[in-house]
Amino acid sequence: MVWAILGLAVVGLSWTLVGIVLGNAPKKGIPPEVLIFFGSAVPTLVGLIVLHTGVLGTVNWFSKAAFWGIFYYGLSAVFNFFMMHLLSLTMQRGPNGIVWSITQSGMVVTFLCGIIFKGDIVTWVRIAGMVVLLAALLLLGLARDNHIKNNDRTWVWMAFGCFLLCGINQTFAMLATYVPEVRDDFNGVARSVVLNGGAMLPALCWNIASKRGEFLKQLNGCICNKYLWIYVAIQQGFGLIAAYFIQFRCFDYLSAHNLGSAAYPILVASCLLGFAVYSTCVLREKSSLVQKAGMVLCILGIILICMK
Repeated sequence: MVWAILGLAVVGLSWTLVGIVLGNAPKKGIPPEVLIFFGSAVPTLVGLIVLHTGVLGTVNWFSKAAFWGIFYYGLSAVFNFFMMHLLSLTMQRGPNGIVWSITQSGMVVTFLCGIIFKGDIVTWVRIAGMVVLLAALLLLGLARDNHIKNNDRTWVWMAFGCFLLCGINQTFAMLATYVPEVRDDFNGVARSVVLNGGAMLPALCWNIASKRGEFLKQLNGCICNKYLWIYVAIQQGFGLIAAYFIQFRCFDYLSAHNLGSAAYPILVASCLLGFAVYSTCVLREKSSLVQKAGMVLCILGIILICMK
């Protein structure tokens, strides 16, 4: 149990890099949908090559395991694309630390689905954690962007849209781990391929539909932008290793012990801590007492939810 929690904590800290990249890419002239496309295409290609070689195992794509794996992880990937796209836009309008916290708190949805539909363990401590987390969301929703003097609160509603999309995305990924065939016969490389390929397709369609013939020209321009490849490397450098050897194995272990709904809270708690340090020390975002209280309650709530 301890190794699964520690493994997910390490992966969660690496997720901080995703928020950093999505917040900075537009400043370097890279549209978020283009970054998501390349950030999904590269690991998809790498994963297919690894599967073809059979070094980390092979997959029968016509099996029951593959069907449910593609179904759940594919849906998760589609919602993840829209969440990341909206998240990048929201971060350009509001305080990154608060936006990231509200978004990642979407694991409340995953937690409730695990209890209601999959019979995950319910204790008063875990219920208290959910209540504390909801209180944190209320405080974070009341927060103001100290860098903007007007009363434009659009970013708050956008952040809660990210919250909902994040919850749906994580729920589908969690449901996949409750299928025994997926746990036994659909390895981490295959899951990574479906998740990244599933995000790449809507990114491609979005680009083609919104650019109206300018997509290839835009891709051409971005390919020559060194920051595109730096950001893709930052996103995927540890991400592929984690997906192949750590993340999904930890998911499967917790789900097999009826604690699958705790997987994302562990990831998110680590991620929030990492991003809080980044937004405070690097972005120099000033925070009010309400914001600080919301962040503390958010992390406390997630910790309580993880307790059995």
